[in-house]
Amino acid sequence: MSPPAARITPLRLLAAAVLAAIPLGRAWSAGTFYTGYVLPGNCNYATTDDPYCTSDIYVPGYYRPGSLGRDVPIGLFLAVAALILAIVAVRRRTAGTRRLARAGTVALGIATALALGAGAPTAVICCGFALVLSVPPVWSRPVLAQSRPAG
Repeated sequence: MSPPAARITPLRLLAAAVLAAIPLGRAWSAGTFYTGYVLPGNCNYATTDDPYCTSDIYVPGYYRPGSLGRDVPIGLFLAVAALILAIVAVRRRTAGTRRLARAGTVALGIATALALGAGAPTAVICCGFALVLSVPPVWSRPVLAQSRPAG
């Protein structure tokens, strides 16, 4: 790995970790607003002074907020990917950290697939950019100086 690439790789992995963590705090599904309704009263067989006469009752509407990224199953994969990529970004490059980083990109790939299935565009965009940043340095094979060309 050339010296400039050695300085850029931790930044790429750290940026991928931040991008993987962004959907955890974003709304995963939109909220739903339920409108109010009126239950009509009944005074057909009674006078207005009669206790059996019921007036109209208004039931107010309410808003049910959507779920956040940390509340859905994808949150586990996003948190694992963000944590692993952040740890690998600050540690020295070894075979163990490369395996750990590969596990982080696999978790990120699973999170991307789940986001595509759930129809969450923000999570798909964040995970996609995180994969673009993290996959090339993690999954590329190092070129050894003493290896012979194929053929």
